[in-house]
Amino acid sequence: PAVGIYIDGIPLVSKNSFNFHVYQLDRVDVLRGPQGTLYGMNTEGGLMRLYSKNPINYQGTDISVGMGTHLYRNVEAAHYGRSGDNFAFSVAGFYGGQNGFFRNSVTDRRADVSNEAGAKTRLVYKSGTRFTADFTADYQFARQNAFPYGLLDPASGDVSSPATNRQNMYRRNMFNTGLGLTYNAEGYTLTSQTSYQFLDDCMDMDQDYLPQDYMHLKQEQLMNAITQEFTLKSDANTTWRHTSGLYGSYQWLKTEAPVYFDSDFTGQLASGIQTAMYSAIHTAMTEQMIAAGMPPAVAGNAAAAAIEQAGGVTADVSMQVPALFHTPQVNIGVFHESNIRLADCLTATVGLRYDYNRVSVNYDTSAGMTVTASVMGAQAANTLTSVLANDTHDGYSQLLPKVGLTLTVDDNGSNVYAVVSKGYRAGGYNIQMFSDILQAELTANSSHAMNGSYDVPHTPEDYERVNSTITYKPEESWNYEVGAHLNLFDDMIHADISAYCMQIRNQQLSVMAGTYGFGRMMVNAG
Repeated sequence: PAVGIYIDGIPLVSKNSFNFHVYQLDRVDVLRGPQGTLYGMNTEGGLMRLYSKNPINYQGTDISVGMGTHLYRNVEAAHYGRSGDNFAFSVAGFYGGQNGFFRNSVTDRRADVSNEAGAKTRLVYKSGTRFTADFTADYQFARQNAFPYGLLDPASGDVSSPATNRQNMYRRNMFNTGLGLTYNAEGYTLTSQTSYQFLDDCMDMDQDYLPQDYMHLKQEQLMNAITQEFTLKSDANTTWRHTSGLYGSYQWLKTEAPVYFDSDFTGQLASGIQTAMYSAIHTAMTEQMIAAGMPPAVAGNAAAAAIEQAGGVTADVSMQVPALFHTPQVNIGVFHESNIRLADCLTATVGLRYDYNRVSVNYDTSAGMTVTASVMGAQAANTLTSVLANDTHDGYSQLLPKVGLTLTVDDNGSNVYAVVSKGYRAGGYNIQMFSDILQAELTANSSHAMNGSYDVPHTPEDYERVNSTITYKPEESWNYEVGAHLNLFDDMIHADISAYCMQIRNQQLSVMAGTYGFGRMMVNAG
């Protein structure tokens, strides 16, 4: 992602967690522009910080119920309680769903039925003004009929109803928990934020989106992630305000993504192989009969009759592409930012972060095509196999500076500012490309299956090309901005004005994959 999300101090490390149910909200901070100096990778477009209601400050019971068309329904309930001066808690739960707006014209089922539910608790312990412990745990479950896509008519602009022979589906279990510890001392605040994040999801996709049965896939992900951040902040009302910190995270992700090639796809391959085999046999028999003195036309008819009488030529094809990927990721950041009051109305901001990101992939995937042929009464089954099993990793280091000046122009807080900052998005690997790579290899070597079973060989150079093909590099950007925040007419009008320029290198673009266009992949543009 280009924009980061924090919820109650917890950074969501997986973009698959971004589409979550938001409730109990108290405040949302939207930070524009690269935030890499304080928040690291994947925040080059900005950051959203979401805060739920704190039971130390808010007590009571809230209930919300909603109904809408197509039986949209939503219910939320939350209770906030306090036990004495030091301890407070909240418990909450929600359920939401809808019956869908689109009907699959093939299955006659709603293509976008959805249901989701979850529960959340927060425990806060506060000892005077010095120490606070804040524990949060949030579980959410979602199950949806997914991808209600219809065919677009470019001429009229009309979109037809979804028409897939298989039901697209998505299911997710997600659990995020965090512990924040804050200690206030004379002149500074020390904070520790620890989180554990779990995600288990499954996606079933009719990948051709057609009534025909060409191909479908199943993708299951299992993620465990741990984050830890320590920050030290000075008091706000000083000439030199500063923030320093250390951040670390480890994300372990296993993905199983088998692709299934179905009857309409394999049927076309079988038809082509059957035609090629028949043609080769018929041509050889015809040439033998012509050599024996038979006229060409008579020889061709006689060869066809002989083949038919002997049992003919038939072929059947089956294909499978199992896939298992492990993609662990480590991120470490050390950062500091200072705000220095140069004069009563002029403040300088200087910050720097060193960020290191190590991404790895261990892949074990293969493609197998079995051709079962019956040739004039003789049976044969040949298997064409391509196996790709290897691992690779890359490490990326970044220095993320920030320099700014802010000039206060009146007593209402109006100011003008100029800032230069750097941000980046992490690099990684396109595991979706493997089905395309393997399918291309089977197609290129399909002639071998006519002569016997065959394993496509792979050299170290082949693996180097594969690893290079699936890799995309980090995207880096520099942001230059000038602007003003104005509070006018005794705070009756608040106005913002800004102009900015972003220079992006190795821009990441999501495109359809390779030769066959099944699935998306990330590539680097200019």
